[in-house]
Amino acid sequence: MFYFIIISCMIIGIVLWLLEIFFIPGLGITGILGTLFMIGSVVLAYVINGTTVGTIFLILNIILLIIGIYILTKSKVLDKAAVSQCIDSNTRDTQKDKLYIGMQGVTISRLAMYGKANFNDLVVEVKACNNMIDENKPITIVSIEDDIILVDNA
Repeated sequence: MFYFIIISCMIIGIVLWLLEIFFIPGLGITGILGTLFMIGSVVLAYVINGTTVGTIFLILNIILLIIGIYILTKSKVLDKAAVSQCIDSNTRDTQKDKLYIGMQGVTISRLAMYGKANFNDLVVEVKACNNMIDENKPITIVSIEDDIILVDNA
């Protein structure tokens, strides 16, 4: 009867650990419970059956956990659970393609480094080159790099 409890605790602990490692990220309740079940099985084996059986169950816990990790990493189970789609889209605003260096516009908000500006009824986020630029001031596009529009006083 006690062997059934010890082996059950060991198996539950290993399954919870494998769930924690491969399917539930972070050190959560499953990892803690898995650890407690594995420690419980070893402690029960030491207390009930002595040092030899306790040491056997300690080594068995470690070996079975390593075997479980190995089997899961080599099986196709993780391939089905993993996201394998490649996302190659971007968030580039196609309206910004209408802007060009030297284009004149007006600030909508105060540019304390970043702010909003209007260029021919196209409202975009811009970055001031040097100083802060107040609201409703004329500006000119100095450069466009990596979707960052640099402006300066007109």
